Amino acid sequence: MLVFTLSLNALVMLLGPVVLGILLNRRLGLRWGVFLAGVATFVGSQVVHIPLNALVKGMFSSGMIPSAPEAWQVWLTPLAFGLSAGVCEETARYVCFRWFLPKERTFRDGLMHGAGHGGVESMILGLLAGVGFISMFAASSMDLTGQVPADQLEALTAQVEGYWNTPLWMSVMGAWERIMAVTCHVAMSVMVARCLFTGRLRWFLAA
Repeated sequence: MLVFTLSLNALVMLLGPVVLGILLNRRLGLRWGVFLAGVATFVGSQVVHIPLNALVKGMFSSGMIPSAPEAWQVWLTPLAFGLSAGVCEETARYVCFRWFLPKERTFRDGLMHGAGHGGVESMILGLLAGVGFISMFAASSMDLTGQVPADQLEALTAQVEGYWNTPLWMSVMGAWERIMAVTCHVAMSVMVARCLFTGRLRWFLAA
């Protein structure tokens, strides 16, 4: 059963966005170009987002920015990372709708754009989950003695055993988390499109 749920987890993450895109295309007549624009928007945002996070982390590590008390870091760290993602991704969405999709700013276009934006992230993580599943399946079916250095064998064995002892409910959490994340991405794209459609900046700030 665990093999089924782990493989289902990866497949939902990998193929779910494609199914969503097909439904939006066939039911609402939305263009795949808007979906692909969403994909490009996510990739473009990460070109800034990932180096920015690394820069800020380095500034904290070097002492250029004083670290917050340990008790604060439990809530301050996710808040900071969430804010950096919001600034980078919503700005990328704004640029996309403002200069590359001047005629696609309706509610429905926001749906398709968000499906591409959140969908490509889901597909990347789904691919990684699938590779991990295949690797662990292969590792569990072979004798690693002599193939792995002795000092690494114990750690690898523990990793494989831990993977295959994952509770069933936990084995599909990746897919569930991505469903929620893609839903959020769709909502954010709709809000940014609404900002440009109405000329009201509050929609961008809300996103």
